[in-house]
Formats: sequence, C-alpha cells, structure tokens
Amino acid sequence: MRRRVPTAEKYTWLLTAEPPVCGRSGPPLRVLQTCERIRRDLPCYCWFDVGAITADLEAAGAGGVAEWFATPLEPDDIADLVRDVERIRLSGVPDDVADRLRVLHSDLRRLEEAGSGLTDEYSDDLD
Repeated sequence: MRRRVPTAEKYTWLLTAEPPVCGRSGPPLRVLQTCERIRRDLPCYCWFDVGAITADLEAAGAGGVAEWFATPLEPDDIADLVRDVERIRLSGVPDDVADRLRVLHSDLRRLEEAGSGLTDEYSDDLD
C-alpha cells in the first residue's frame, strides 16, 4: 500500500523550536511570545508554519520531505531533515519558493546547531 504524501491543506498548524533559539532564556512559551524579531516585524526563527512549508515543498516537487512536518520532531531528527531539505533541487522552481526553501534550510540549520527539536505544544497559545 502506498503512503499518502501530506498536502498543504491538511497541515495548517504551527510547530515551534523546542527549546526556542530566540536568544532569550526562560520558559519556552514566554520566550516564544516575547520574540524580539516578531516585535520588529521580522519572522521568528522559532516559528514554522507547516501549511506554508508543505505548500513550498510541494511546489518544488519535494512533497515527500513534507512528511517530516506531520509530527513533532526530536532534536536528533532535525539533522536528517536538514539533509533532506539540502537535497531538494531548486532549478526550475519559482524564485519566491526557492528563496523560502533556502530560508527554511537556514532556520533548520539554526535548530540543529542549537540542539532544538520542533513541537506543537505551544501552537494554541501563539496566534
């Protein structure tokens, strides 16, 4: 039986870095809520919009990589995810999608270097 690849419509939630990599210490939810980058209207390094990521992966012909985002990830999983994102061929992919996938790769590398995973534990508290 063939496994179904996730679609952007199915995965519309938020995953966050656990622990956060925003540079502040304290309880994770508090750190995520008070991110300095968000206050400056910049994207937080800790927030991952699964629906948008899945849509970009599908547009790049890498829908299988989206399966990583179906569940929370342990820190040990992030290195494998980083390698899978690195393998995506961006030639022929729309420039805006390619740019977002490069940012995704950079953000995931940041998690890997910090020893963080991804969780959905705080999703309901961050809107």
